[in-house]
Amino acid sequence: VGASAPITLGEKPFSLVDAQYAGTVGELASRGVGVVAASALAGGALTGKYRHSTPADSRAASPHLRHMVEPYLSGFARGVIEAAHRAASGLDRSTADVALAWVRDYPGVSSALVGPRTVRQLDTLLEYTEPLPDPIRQVLAEVAQ
Repeated sequence: VGASAPITLGEKPFSLVDAQYAGTVGELASRGVGVVAASALAGGALTGKYRHSTPADSRAASPHLRHMVEPYLSGFARGVIEAAHRAASGLDRSTADVALAWVRDYPGVSSALVGPRTVRQLDTLLEYTEPLPDPIRQVLAEVAQ
């Protein structure tokens, strides 16, 4: 088959509401290390489904999974989610589409991990392929910091 190269990657939680590793992503990329963005939709918080209430069949409603979502349902994260929702509305896209595009196309991110619970959710996520306009991407990056 030919020459091979070592595969090196790092996995970190990375999303609009959890962008604390933004500098690390760029540094790793400059060293040839790919970054897999885990929790790219913050346990579903960046889908927008928790904006007004907690759906009964959601992670946030589950005693066993609530801890995955609770950090993203108030304060700073709530403001970031609202900014993503406003951007999505202006682009005629879903909040999840905008949030996933921001992560997926972030310089240095090799792949974004999402955890759809249903085939329908997976199908919807796989439809999201359009990059964000640069001005929207830049504003969201500022909001996420």
